Amino acid sequence: MKLTLPMKPGQGSLKDHLSQVEKATGYRDPRLDSVQLPQGGERLWRHFWRVYRGSAIPYAEIEAYCRLTGAEFDPWEIEVLIGMEIAAGEVITERIQNGDGH
Repeated sequence: MKLTLPMKPGQGSLKDHLSQVEKATGYRDPRLDSVQLPQGGERLWRHFWRVYRGSAIPYAEIEAYCRLTGAEFDPWEIEVLIGMEIAAGEVITERIQNGDGH
């Protein structure tokens, strides 16, 4: 998951950067092969990045997103989205603490 978070607001992800390095130099960073979504996780991953804005995702925000887009989630899927938000927040906090940018 860390590879797909934006490196800084408005920038691409580390995965994007490493892919560009590979195209330019031919060197493939092993981290590109280390992160995979669980089978079937692509749908939630896509929705997560449409809703997530770098801070907590209130349930009201998910409800509004569903109304506006027609997306439907089972209760367990909402909990997964919240878990993804928590994990993303932890990574961002870690980056800030380590001086790796925001």
